[in-house]
Amino acid sequence: MLAERSILDNNGGGVVNVQAVNLRMEADSDSDTAGQIGASDIGTPAVNDNAIDLEVTTVAASSANGIYLQETSTGLDLELGTVAVLDVTQVNFDSSTSTVSDTGSLSGLTTSTAGPIKVVASDGTLLVSDLVSADTTGNVLLEAQGTGSDVDLDANVQSGSGHITITAADDVDQDANISTTGGTVYVSAANNDADAISGIEMASGTSTSSGGGNIRLEATGESDILLGLVNAGSGDVSLLAERSILDNNGGGVVNVQAVNLRMEADSDSDTAGQIGASDIGTPAVNDNAIDLEVTTVA
Repeated sequence: MLAERSILDNNGGGVVNVQAVNLRMEADSDSDTAGQIGASDIGTPAVNDNAIDLEVTTVAASSANGIYLQETSTGLDLELGTVAVLDVTQVNFDSSTSTVSDTGSLSGLTTSTAGPIKVVASDGTLLVSDLVSADTTGNVLLEAQGTGSDVDLDANVQSGSGHITITAADDVDQDANISTTGGTVYVSAANNDADAISGIEMASGTSTSSGGGNIRLEATGESDILLGLVNAGSGDVSLLAERSILDNNGGGVVNVQAVNLRMEADSDSDTAGQIGASDIGTPAVNDNAIDLEVTTVA
């Protein structure tokens, strides 16, 4: 789909707009900074009747002023990835045909004029395989709803200075970086299904950074937070887990940079949970401790 201005829902909320395997959407295709995919909907926070409702496997999209997508199919995962050039055959009046093609492959989700990016998978995992990037103050929401539904980050998620929220009904598997500059970051996992990952798992070497905004990581459903680097700069960090908060970077590699840090393990008070872990070996060394660069901790 290609529009020099916008691609909008004309069916109403919850009624499918696109069924396909791969979908590519380009609004503001002439780059004049006017055009969006779907639209905002002020009202119930968890509902957007103006989003584009999808039943697709992979989507890539770009626009100036915003992207609003919802995967509506039960049990269908959604990948934010790369969609190759698509060809169609144009029928001409003189009985000939010609091929109409896209100009190149399209990857990830991007906005160019402070546009937000908001994607909800209603009952499936949300897989980020290519860059998700909101321009300047554009906010980002990535949400996976439904039992066993994860947010799996295999590519970076970023905003210029907007807020970023990533929330999963099950787990957040972070194998890439989350970043903004001055916005806040909220990552939550409810761990509603028993599987290999339990809560928020940051791979070693990955980072969540805010450039001075506050950061909150929240793992409920009796789950853990496994830390790479959480860097709030001049901002503050709050870590809350119903089970444990653990180091996933290895000894001597910083886990948290902030001014103020609060950490709550065993937040449901069921006597199971810890912050860092013991390390039997060299008496003066603990490679399983949480490594900090903060001013105040509680």
